[in-house]
Parts: sequence; structure tokens; C-alpha cells
Amino acid sequence: MFHILIVSYNNCFIIKEGVEKKIDIIDEFWIFTFDGIPLFTYSPKQKENDIIISGFLSAVQKFCYQMNPDEHRFINSLTLGEYLFNFLIDHKYQLFFVSKSSDEVSPKKINKYLKDIQEGFTNQFDEAIQNFEGEISVFEKFKPEFQKIYDGGLFQKLKRLL
Repeated sequence: MFHILIVSYNNCFIIKEGVEKKIDIIDEFWIFTFDGIPLFTYSPKQKENDIIISGFLSAVQKFCYQMNPDEHRFINSLTLGEYLFNFLIDHKYQLFFVSKSSDEVSPKKINKYLKDIQEGFTNQFDEAIQNFEGEISVFEKFKPEFQKIYDGGLFQKLKRLL
């Protein structure tokens, strides 16, 4: 059985069989177009090449879509080692909202965050997304909103679990 303790807004401790382990709810996060163009990135620990990551993940999604184009299928999650990549697909704006987290974090919790982030991003940048011609610097303004959604959402969610 797992016990969750709040230690800060963006991480938690999981205690199982007397072993305490700190995990982040979301390790990294990306918003990129169906063509693989990264619009926004949150990566506090690693400085990965966002173009390589978004290109790879969008290629995987295109492959899945091409396997069955009549049903417009995309993948919802992808496990690579101990990490789980969760996808929220926004068909209206043709965007992927992707989180990387430990496979110990509930996908249901991650999907709630992705939905909140997607709503915040598309509400703030509706016109910029619809008129997008390749200039991504405008989306840097999303960082404070992302942090607000991320920090506030986790605290409220874990508070209800206690």
C-alpha cells in the first residue's frame, strides 16, 4: 500500500514497505505541433534537445496514425524504461501536450494536469496558434501560467487525498 505525503507543490514522497522515495509528478513537459515543432518546454533537470524529442514523439504518433488512418488513432502513452510519456492530443489546434513522469505516478493524475495545461495554453494563445508561422518566442510567456497550473493543481489534488 502506498502513502502519499505532501512535501512541496511539485513533488511527493512515496513510502512502500518502509522505503521512502521522492518523485516528481512531472519530470518534463512539452507542447509541440503535429509536425514536431516545439512550442513550449518545461525541463528543470535536463536540458534535452527539444527538437529531437518532439520530432521523435511526433514521428511515433504519425506512424500510429498511418497504421489506421480511418479511425484517427494516436497513442495515449508510451513507456520507455522507468518513464511514462503521456499524450493529450488537441485536434483543433493540431498540438500534442506531452508529459514525462515516473511510471509510479498515476496516469489519471497526469491526464488531469495535461487537460488543465491544454486549456490554459489554448485560451492564452488561441490567436497565436491559429496564425502560427514558425515564430515560437511568443509561447515563452506561458511559463508563469504553466507554473501556476502545475503548482496549484498538485497541491489541491494531494490535499484532497489526505
